[in-house]
Amino acid sequence: MCRFIETVRIENGQIKLGLLHNLRITRVFEDFFPSNKPFSVTDVFRPGSVKQGRYKLRIEYGRKILLTEMSEYVRRTVNRVKAVRCDSIDYKYKYLDRSALNRLNSGTSDEAVVIIRNGFVTDSTFSNIALFDGSEWVTPDTWLLNGVMRQHLIAAGFLREKTVRLEDLSKYKTISFINAMLDLGELAVCMKSMVI
Repeated sequence: MCRFIETVRIENGQIKLGLLHNLRITRVFEDFFPSNKPFSVTDVFRPGSVKQGRYKLRIEYGRKILLTEMSEYVRRTVNRVKAVRCDSIDYKYKYLDRSALNRLNSGTSDEAVVIIRNGFVTDSTFSNIALFDGSEWVTPDTWLLNGVMRQHLIAAGFLREKTVRLEDLSKYKTISFINAMLDLGELAVCMKSMVI
């Protein structure tokens, strides 16, 4: 059975980007479990049950919800970024099995790996990415997973999609890691720290 995961940000007792999470869950059910009714993140979390701070609600599911966990969010530290080529990687859906992504990590806790597929920049092993050239933020149009924060930032006009090849990376000054838990610029690193 295919198993999936949804990671939802709870900020000061409120679900963030809930509609986008629900749309992603619905797409998974349409593609994998068409005879089952999708759940909503509000079926799992009731707003106001956590009062202050940022929490991570982790939902594992298949045809039904299998496990939920709530933990206070601790942002990781990134001091180095490494580009790794992997032409076979596929992560269109947010699968519970992340072994293909985990194999690309170096094991260094403060290093982030950015995946290059067929010469194009995609995502990091834990997030989508945004690149700043000194005047605007862009995000690769060759993503592995069209994350909820990525979708939100594009719709809000903070990010623009662009084709980014490996050789284009030297044009950018900053890389920001974005996902449901991380806003644009919240975890950003100077591109000089990137190993290609």
